Amino acid sequence: MTEPTASVQPILSAQPQYRPFTIARAGELAAYKDLPPATHARITPVFIIAARGWDYDQEVFVKTPTAHLADLPKKLHGARGNRQAYVDLSLLDDEGLVHGQHPLHWLVTEAQKLGLLLIPLVTSQSSPAFLTAAKSLQSANGRGIGIRLTTNDWPSINPAEAARLMTAIGVSHADVDLFLDFEAKFDPLIIAGVQNEMRSATSTGWRHVTAGGHSWPMVQPTGQGTFVLPRTELAQYVNSYRGLKGNGTRMPDFFDHLVANPEATLGVDPKLLTISATFRYAAEPHWVFVRGGLYKASGGKGEGGAAVAPALQALTQHQLYGTPIRTKTETWIDAAAAGGPSGNPMTWRRWATYRHIEVTLHTLANSL
Repeated sequence: MTEPTASVQPILSAQPQYRPFTIARAGELAAYKDLPPATHARITPVFIIAARGWDYDQEVFVKTPTAHLADLPKKLHGARGNRQAYVDLSLLDDEGLVHGQHPLHWLVTEAQKLGLLLIPLVTSQSSPAFLTAAKSLQSANGRGIGIRLTTNDWPSINPAEAARLMTAIGVSHADVDLFLDFEAKFDPLIIAGVQNEMRSATSTGWRHVTAGGHSWPMVQPTGQGTFVLPRTELAQYVNSYRGLKGNGTRMPDFFDHLVANPEATLGVDPKLLTISATFRYAAEPHWVFVRGGLYKASGGKGEGGAAVAPALQALTQHQLYGTPIRTKTETWIDAAAAGGPSGNPMTWRRWATYRHIEVTLHTLANSL
């Protein structure tokens, strides 16, 4: 199969909105806090609330739902400020009440008190209780909802599914931000499918339509070294967009899952993990992935921060380093590669996320 390409073209005046799905963890939220206002204006993140931690020794959750969510309104507001974002609680749906309310209702209400306006994101798997909470919020604030549908439930294939969710929440097309999720599928038929959905959407009246997926591998390359991985979800979106231009068709916005695979789960006691020094570096239609020595290993075998600098030095020597743009991430990498503070996995994810957002926005401004 021929791989779609995403070569650089002249800047266009109209640019798609970027709606990245973002796990609401410390590293990712720190990246958002670093972003300048101009970047925030071009993105509307979907914050995925992480699943509760599991105590493998006691075989119980580390925290109650209430304790798990307690600080999140403040943390999300610190990352996004007095702006809008979506919230995806699919990893927590129906696990219990928070202060007597459904977790969705409590989180959205508390965030609003701080000035952050959250829009619920629902899917075909959302529970009746979740849909009821979303309906209550829509009645209270009229902010609308996001609906994420995978390919089998796209409106032109299975119109009943979107209609079911809209009816359950009591919204019209004008209240709905539709997410067309092609997941990790990579096929010319996906490009044709996105284009067909957008032709239908031109007359349907959705508030927004966003297409995207993910391609960060579930199983990463093994061993130490430098690896180039294709961003197929970006290339597939770019080709879908280009095929619609000039036809009087509504144009899709874009989403991805940043530098994460949404299907990956830990499934192992964190205390037993062996962690290598790694970095996930966005370089337009690719990622450069570097893996160095052991940062953490059992029996004190890990090198700690000493494992990080050699990996980052290898990254700085790669031909894609600093392309197509340089960001604040390069300032951190250059310093850490020279022996400065190298941080920890949270730090690495922070600067990988920051660069990924800025590079993606550059692509959307220059490659369509």
